[in-house]
Amino acid sequence: MKRLYILLILCYSFLGFSQIPLGICWPGNNIDFEYDLDSIAVKIDTNKIWYIAKPNKSILFLPPDHPYLGEYAIITDTNDYYPNSIQSSFQFKIFLGYCDDYNIQFEHKYDFEENKDGGIIETSYDNGQTWNNILFDTIIHKNLKEFNNVYSSTDTISSYNNQPGFAGLQENIAVVSFGFYSNEDIWGDSMLLRFTIASDASDAQNEGWMLDEFSFWGGGTYIDEASNSKSIEIVSNSKDNILEIKSEHEKITNVEIISLLGEKMISKINKNDISTLDISSLNTGIYIVICKTENSNYWYTKFIKL
Repeated sequence: MKRLYILLILCYSFLGFSQIPLGICWPGNNIDFEYDLDSIAVKIDTNKIWYIAKPNKSILFLPPDHPYLGEYAIITDTNDYYPNSIQSSFQFKIFLGYCDDYNIQFEHKYDFEENKDGGIIETSYDNGQTWNNILFDTIIHKNLKEFNNVYSSTDTISSYNNQPGFAGLQENIAVVSFGFYSNEDIWGDSMLLRFTIASDASDAQNEGWMLDEFSFWGGGTYIDEASNSKSIEIVSNSKDNILEIKSEHEKITNVEIISLLGEKMISKINKNDISTLDISSLNTGIYIVICKTENSNYWYTKFIKL
């Protein structure tokens, strides 16, 4: 995945996004903070609580003999205890692609004042307008595949409205993972995944939270690639800003165009068939077009807007 960043950073700069979305059904996305470009995928609050740095604490450090762990992580300060009376977050934006399931994993340590301070995982599907504690995310739990080493409902944090979260001490590296099955209702949506630390007014001199080795990947695929099928043909006429969609057997009822960064750029629905699409709003670049037929079959292929 690291080698793909050359293309992604060009698209990022050209399209002007403030944060690179991670395509969860693309080749596995791994964020281990060992490369400067990893920071582009992370949006960090500006209140100077979270840092991407070399941890240097008595509890929160990266074991040198631990496989795969490098020198850097994202951590609540590198040397000092976390402050009192704070709430601070960092987040990823994840594009839920067209695959069988979605899987997320990370490794962490933490040192919090028991049941008073702590860290929680939150999700949002409306670009941050509303947030759900991951324990209460109905989309994940309705389609749950696995849920490992996440806190329970009894692990409450008083400084964050008594919400469940990671609290107390996790002295050794622990692996947290969760996965859920995909379905048509969430294909093509974006999910914000947020990690928040909260503390009360007392200073208990705890070290905070350190996270590393984030992985985002999907399994299988429900859709076929149009370039390997004679059923659908895509022709890009960049001069007239028209994308022609030709189907031999089935009507095309839904068309979506996705950027290589996972952003949904164009969406069109027409139960009577779609044969052309206006692409004048697209910048020059490479895109993915996804077609759904009247029989609920899916195809996708790439095209170039010149």
